[in-house]
Amino acid sequence: AIAAEKMLAKEDDAKALKHIRNNKRSEPRRGYPSWHDHAAKELLEDDVFRNLHEQMPPRELWKTRPEYMEFPKDVFRSHINNEANKQRSAKYWAYKRNIHGMKRYLEDLERRSNKN
Repeated sequence: AIAAEKMLAKEDDAKALKHIRNNKRSEPRRGYPSWHDHAAKELLEDDVFRNLHEQMPPRELWKTRPEYMEFPKDVFRSHINNEANKQRSAKYWAYKRNIHGMKRYLEDLERRSNKN
């Protein structure tokens, strides 16, 4: 049963990779690159982590890297805000996930002890 599941998982992975290879993302229509796979995304994650977005206004942060300047200022500003919110809320969601996971773990232990 486990070997069959592993085989199905490998087949699914192969089909997913084939689908991704055959279905490329469309070119951006707005005149600037896609954010999700651009180098600026990772750079901004680091800069927000180092609190550079709090030390300077968005237009100054935008000027610090050529990757940022590939995006319009208003678009870049929204990405700054989104990344700051993401990093700020990550601790909350991790805490909430852990509380929920502990609750499920304790319920599972309870169920297992009642079976014996």
